Order: sequence, then structure tokens, then C-alpha cells
Amino acid sequence: ENVHGVREDFIKEGRRRATKSSERPPSSPSLNDEAEGQVYFIGKILWAKGFDNLLELEDFYHECTGKYFSIDIYGGGPDQEEIKR
Repeated sequence: ENVHGVREDFIKEGRRRATKSSERPPSSPSLNDEAEGQVYFIGKILWAKGFDNLLELEDFYHECTGKYFSIDIYGGGPDQEEIKR
């Protein structure tokens, strides 16, 4: 079954990883190198799917680290050209 276009398998895996991550003591309050470069989007490119939130998070990440993370986007849609930067 899909929830908002996401298969239940992916939701379960996300929960599993979140639980595993919360069991480890944090190494530092900042993001680590392992977390960088792991952002991707697959689907129809629409603002309604939360791209504004993703870009706000990227700006916040930049404020905290001085770096930007790459976002790999696979798909297309009517908002594609506007979302590209």
C-alpha cells in the first residue's frame, strides 16, 4: 500500500533507521560527513510536494555548516524549471 505515493517498505525502513540512529549517542551536535550528499527526490516535480521545505532546510544547513548539500532529482514536472537553481 502507498502512503502519499510512498510504499510501506520505504516507511518501515525509515522508521528502522531512525530507531537505530536514536540508539547511538550523538558524536557531535552538527551533521557528520557521512550524512552529506544523501538527499534525493524521485517523482513528479511540483512545489506542492514540499520542495520549498527542502530548499529552506538546505539554506539552514548552509547557515550551520557554510556548505550546501547536493539534491539529486529524478523526474520531471510543470514546476521543474522554476525549482532548479
